[in-house]
Amino acid sequence: ALFCREGKRLPQGASDACGKEGEDLGHLGEQENGKDAAGEHQVKAVVEAGAENLVDEGGIWRLTCDPSVLPEVRLALETADLEFNSADVTMLPTTAVIIDNESDARSVLKVIDLLDDLDDVQDVYANFDIPDEIFDLIQD
Repeated sequence: ALFCREGKRLPQGASDACGKEGEDLGHLGEQENGKDAAGEHQVKAVVEAGAENLVDEGGIWRLTCDPSVLPEVRLALETADLEFNSADVTMLPTTAVIIDNESDARSVLKVIDLLDDLDDVQDVYANFDIPDEIFDLIQD
């Protein structure tokens, strides 16, 4: 109903834009300087527990794993004394849509805000990327 009220339609294939074949991914997020602070044996223990991917996102390390092994990976991080800010099952995009103009950026953010304001909505996931120069233009 929200998309009808706003005159928007969900694009073809939008339901396939997150996760790997629609699956959630375990997410141990925003571990500051995790790889630098960790010795090789600590990282190895986390990988052996089931961690699949460790990516540096500008000084913040994002670790992903299958949701079924998230408790084991979290325990491996705690055992290795590696601090982390969150450990959640979430949807991560497998593709990104670049929003390259001000009008579209405003529209997308408005829809995201409307979805987030609905009482029945717990989480909102998206796969768009707004370049900094466009985002700076739309700041109110």
